[in-house]
Amino acid sequence: NQRLRLGLNLRNNNTTFNGALIVNGTASATPGGGSGLGVGGCTTGLKDADITVNGTLELNKSTNSFSWGNTASGSFQMGALNGTGVVVGHCDVARDTTFTVGQNGHSGSFSGVITDGTNNRLRLVKAGSGTQILASAGTFTGGAAVNGGLLAVNCLSGSGAGTNTVQAAGGGTLGGTGIVAGIVAANAGGIVAPGYNGI
Repeated sequence: NQRLRLGLNLRNNNTTFNGALIVNGTASATPGGGSGLGVGGCTTGLKDADITVNGTLELNKSTNSFSWGNTASGSFQMGALNGTGVVVGHCDVARDTTFTVGQNGHSGSFSGVITDGTNNRLRLVKAGSGTQILASAGTFTGGAAVNGGLLAVNCLSGSGAGTNTVQAAGGGTLGGTGIVAGIVAANAGGIVAPGYNGI
């Protein structure tokens, strides 16, 4: 069982919460090493939440049904992502997690770490019309999709958008003054704009 040491767990949460949510605690990508907020299942109720992660935000889909154990599909949607902490997914068996930021036009700036975790492959999706800035390297391997607004990658070392393909879809712009290590692709209507608020 891989779990956060201390914090709050939201399971299959479909609340109507909106506003600022601050996650403090210990920032760690090590199983059992962090504290903060655990979310699991198909969590859609935080689309209007601007979440500041200074501790650990754990996108957990453990097959165990206790502590931070969650067994549903592994899709998490939120508004803005801010802070300096860690976003990570830990699983007991190999699974994928889709992590969507920027819902409903929210904008944020994150200088922490987004990473796969144990037995997990994380995919980042930028939705909505706002801007999400990634100012630090991410080590997630599931790729990234920019489906709306601007994803500005501004890290100066490593790869701000993970290590796999980054795709700008129709209505989405990939920009920034930082580094993208993976393949960059643009679908019809997608824009890749190096140096524009990013790459």
